[in-house]
Amino acid sequence: MKKVFIGITRRSARRISNHSFSNKLVINSNNLYSFQSSSKLYSRNDNEDEEKEENDMVDEDDTEVVNAEEDEVEKPNIKTLTPKNTTTTPFNPRSNNALQVLNALSVSMPSKQSSLWEVEEIPDEIPIIPVFQKPPCPNYIHTMLFQDSGYHKHLSQLKKKEALVGLFMMRVEKNTPKSSDDLYRHGVLARVVYTSNPNSNNPNSDKVAMFTTMNRIKILKDASDSETKQIRAKIEVVKEEPQVHDMIAQAAHNEMHRMLSELSKVNESYPSLFNTYMGLNPSNNSDLSRIADTAFFLQTVSAESQQELLSLSRIDDRVQHSLALLKQELETVRVQNKIQFHLEERYQDSQRKYFLTEQLKIIQKELGHDTDDRTQIIEKCEALLAERNLHENVVKAIREEIDKFKSMEKQSSDYGNTRNYLEWMTNLPWDIFTEENYDLKDAEVILNEDHYGIKKVKERILEFLAVGKLKGNVQGKILCFVGAPGVGKTSIGKSIARACGREYFRMSVGGVYDTSEIKGHRRTYIGSIPGKFVSILKKASSMNPLILIDEIDKIGRSSHHGDPSAALLEALDPEQNNEFQDHYLDVPIDLSKILFICTANTLDTISPPLLDRMEVVDLSGYIIEEKLQIAKQYLIPRVLDDSGLKDQKIELPDSVLLKLISDYCRESGVRNLKHKIEQLIRKLAFKYATTDEIPEVSVENLDTFLGKPRFTNERYYSNTPVGVTMGLAYTTMGGSVLYIETLAEKTNDSKSPPRLIHTGKMGEVMKESAGISYTVAKHFLSNKLNNSFLQEHNVHLHIPEGATPKDGPSAGITMVTSLLSLALNTPVKPNLSMTGEVTLTGKVLGIGGVKEKIISAKRAGVVEVILPVDNKRDWDEIEPEVKKDLDVHFVNYYDEVATIAFPEACKELSQQ
Repeated sequence: MKKVFIGITRRSARRISNHSFSNKLVINSNNLYSFQSSSKLYSRNDNEDEEKEENDMVDEDDTEVVNAEEDEVEKPNIKTLTPKNTTTTPFNPRSNNALQVLNALSVSMPSKQSSLWEVEEIPDEIPIIPVFQKPPCPNYIHTMLFQDSGYHKHLSQLKKKEALVGLFMMRVEKNTPKSSDDLYRHGVLARVVYTSNPNSNNPNSDKVAMFTTMNRIKILKDASDSETKQIRAKIEVVKEEPQVHDMIAQAAHNEMHRMLSELSKVNESYPSLFNTYMGLNPSNNSDLSRIADTAFFLQTVSAESQQELLSLSRIDDRVQHSLALLKQELETVRVQNKIQFHLEERYQDSQRKYFLTEQLKIIQKELGHDTDDRTQIIEKCEALLAERNLHENVVKAIREEIDKFKSMEKQSSDYGNTRNYLEWMTNLPWDIFTEENYDLKDAEVILNEDHYGIKKVKERILEFLAVGKLKGNVQGKILCFVGAPGVGKTSIGKSIARACGREYFRMSVGGVYDTSEIKGHRRTYIGSIPGKFVSILKKASSMNPLILIDEIDKIGRSSHHGDPSAALLEALDPEQNNEFQDHYLDVPIDLSKILFICTANTLDTISPPLLDRMEVVDLSGYIIEEKLQIAKQYLIPRVLDDSGLKDQKIELPDSVLLKLISDYCRESGVRNLKHKIEQLIRKLAFKYATTDEIPEVSVENLDTFLGKPRFTNERYYSNTPVGVTMGLAYTTMGGSVLYIETLAEKTNDSKSPPRLIHTGKMGEVMKESAGISYTVAKHFLSNKLNNSFLQEHNVHLHIPEGATPKDGPSAGITMVTSLLSLALNTPVKPNLSMTGEVTLTGKVLGIGGVKEKIISAKRAGVVEVILPVDNKRDWDEIEPEVKKDLDVHFVNYYDEVATIAFPEACKELSQQ
């Protein structure tokens, strides 16, 4: 059995129970408790001896001290109770925060040298009270908040009996622990000194109990009563091992003093804790024990860390643990203050903006400019509805959005979306049209100013405008210019817009893979905007601009974002685009007045439904004569002007330009020709800027300015040898010469049939065409010429420039002719070129790209060309200057090709 000291009187406990919690409890520098009523503050003071104050302010029985035995009363040495002018902190009985309890009330265990008294002996077995959230601190007041009425009755009985209890923290948060095994092993000895009166109207209301805590104790064995379901345990008082190293104690005291001083500066909650600490003496083991428990009152320390502190019996261990927790608390408070500073700074900045905005509104109101953006948008919408003749669907959509916009808060997420929508709706030119010009003479002049040659294309454009003049509009037609790069497709679109007097906008769809680019985003998405067509109409401020849809053959394919080529169908279909539905606007918009012009390098990659809605206009490549005139009339003057040499007399002879075209710029278009002229003029400008002289350019020194020629002669052979035939091919860059070479090897095995090997990076269609040509050639030789060469030899067929992919059926008759030349051991007729698809029966079918192929044949010095009879209409449309000096043969079956290519060997066939 051990004795303990308790520092509270029965009368004082009764005072606590009788006092309202609106009163305040405070702590002074001597660690003694005091009460503050609404009028005066009473406190115990051992340093003042004023009997008058004592008689006036306190009754004698208020100083009674009662121990466990009612008949033993020992009065403490209390001289007086005097008013105390101390800053107080309200005590909140609902809070379990140890720091707030310390700031509000400190009833501590004094040292043995104090004038308090010994009370009772501790029984070996006591009731256990579970504590939640944080463990209790020894020698302080501990409050508890609960709702259970039975628990309140149990605590009230313990209070009446003045029984000692043990306060232990729960290991895991539970409503009702079953035994002491659910609790930590270390706790504190305590006595119930106060329980609140229950509310009869609400039995489940919150209830408060107050304990005064004493020594550290430890659970030895569970002794819970299963019948009463009360937790009891055998305990022992933990002996505190005193600190014997005075220098270490003083150093720890100094470090704690420094940290608490810093804490009191950075956090307004800690000055009272610092003041309490200053009254403690580290040389006194009792005070040093309280110093070691300082970490119980830190705000951010975890319950586990406090429980660990409670379990330590050595004072120096607790001091070191508290120092570590103080350091952690100091760093945490600093970070919190930094965050709080930035938050307050941002808040003050927002408040400043708010006040400035309000002041601006007042100033605008005084000046008569008191309309905000909401009012301006609504007024703009109302004016639009009143002045313009809009479709009823548009009017209905604007009305609905205005009604919704009026009642919206500016902080609402939909406010900005609705405002943007109304701005789009009011800025679109719903009924505004540009006056069009259908003067055909002016249009012809403009087309001739901007472009040389392409007469057929110009005629088609003038016909298109003539129909528009008679109808009053060009509605219902979508033109698609198809041709090689650099032939002027985009510039023709600009010329048409200038001729018609329409606004011109270019819209490139190459690589577009998202349908939202065409039809807009739905308004449910953040940052949604309308599609390209609606954006162009807003920029044009007109409902009838000219929109050039460039690179339509390179539009993205179908993906998880949709099919953009399918999205274009609605816009380019004359039967549907008068009610085009943009996802963002969500109202019909008329695109039928727009003049759509598309450009493409090839038709192969355009989807058939989209191609069906367009009228195709072919722009073939330019011949050498046309390139020469384009360079002289358009490119050179423009480049001289851009280079700052417009006033200088620079002349480029025709011979230089012809060499430039033939050796450096063989493409169908003139874009590369322009680049080479720019390169040449830059060289001349550099010479002029450094020497004030412009060197003369001639055929001989052209390579000194432009480097070695890029192209050589396209003809590999001046006269084709046996087994080689010259064909014609079409590429996206124009036409070119294509050679077919064959070589035979006699079969060694009579059992295995002869075979055909083909190389030259041929596509699938071309491989099939080679197989057909091989079969046609064997059949022709055996049946018409009684020749079995191909039935006895393996044949290797090759197309030069093996790194270049090749495909298509138009080399059919060229392959058959090369095989016949090999079998007959006879070269093909000199300067002869051919193109055409062949079937198994020898029928020659039509092909495409006739003009480009004829241009390449003429460039290569060919004088005779074999074409399918189906392409005679294409030949007739070619300009006379292109057909000049060319002899063309139109064939229907391969027999006719053989008689032209081998006039001696097939003489009998020609006679038949």
